[in-house]
Formats: sequence, structure tokens, C-alpha cells
Amino acid sequence: MVGLYVPNLVARPFELTQDFARSILEVVPSAQVEAILANWDAWIAQPVALGRALLIELLAWQFAHRYVGSKPRMYCSLRLTVVAWALRRSSRWV
Repeated sequence: MVGLYVPNLVARPFELTQDFARSILEVVPSAQVEAILANWDAWIAQPVALGRALLIELLAWQFAHRYVGSKPRMYCSLRLTVVAWALRRSSRWV
């Protein structure tokens, strides 16, 4: 994942660096990222765990932070999908 662009809050390629972790904190108040930075030496010794933790935080905050304004559209789309599925499954449309 390192070096790949994963659409996220910081809009930059994914890195396992303190600078990348700090850039997350510039956008959101993540207690998990603060804890990671406070104990950086232990986390960087486990790059897989560090990558997983940062990725989960990025995606969770992105979903919660960036898509709050689009929830009505998302829920409307979900309802339409469910209605279309139900209509296709009903005996009227067989």
C-alpha cells in the first residue's frame, strides 16, 4: 500500500511516516493517530500493524467526515436499489 494513492482525507499517497500521520491530525482529531505518534518507535517496528491502523483510521474518518453531506443522496440511492431488487423478485415481474 505504501506509495499508492488510496482516496482518503489527506489526498496524498499512503505512507508510513510521521509526516503522513501528522497530516491526518491536521484534518481530524484522531485519538488513535495521536497515540501512534506518541509511541512511534514501537509502531514503526511493526509496519503491517501501523499500515492497518492508519488505513482504518483514514477510511473511518473519511466515511464519517467527508460523506456526512452526501448521506441523503446515498440513502436515496440505497432505497431505490432495494425497491428495484424487490420489484424484480416480485411475482409481477417474473
